[in-house]
Amino acid sequence: NESADEPQKRFVYYTKPLPRYLRKNPNGNLLRALALGMEIRTLSHDEYSRLFGGLHGGSSLAPADLGPPVPGKSLWVPQGGACGIAKPGSDVLANEIIDYWTLYGKGMPLAVCLPGGTCTTALLLQRSLNAIMDKRRKQNEKAMDIRVVVIPCVGDDEYATRQMISLDKAVGGTGRIEDLPWILKPRTDVEYGSARRRSRGYFTFGQ
Repeated sequence: NESADEPQKRFVYYTKPLPRYLRKNPNGNLLRALALGMEIRTLSHDEYSRLFGGLHGGSSLAPADLGPPVPGKSLWVPQGGACGIAKPGSDVLANEIIDYWTLYGKGMPLAVCLPGGTCTTALLLQRSLNAIMDKRRKQNEKAMDIRVVVIPCVGDDEYATRQMISLDKAVGGTGRIEDLPWILKPRTDVEYGSARRRSRGYFTFGQ
């Protein structure tokens, strides 16, 4: 809520063309965001790829030729929140996981499996967990064996790796593979559909 003398904040969202059914019948998060005043800027597929695409799925920085809604007073949030401003949320989540597993884990290792588009949540959560465990080791406290595992939902395991390395470097990391979440690699020896379901194994661990 904002007082009457404060300027209203704008939320401008850039997207590829929306499906016809969604344009006619917005629902879920889209409907809620529109009700709160979100402005949609629809771009062609080519223009979207030019501005936000690339080998790493886009940059954490705003495109140079994309004018901000309010010059000098605009906050850029890339696709999937793939930037450092998402870190406070991952810190909260990491501490909640550690608190829960301290009470109920019985000293066992834990794998936290997450779906990954930009893989932002997985990468930042792993960084937050690593930081907490490093601090515990320095204080001679027992570190917990907690590992984040990401399931690629956009692209393959190589795309997920590129995404996470790029983001890790953008937020001050080194991009070392050892510091990244593990990746569940889609199987290539089984076809999609019923044959894959019969295999009882859609994924195998990535390298």
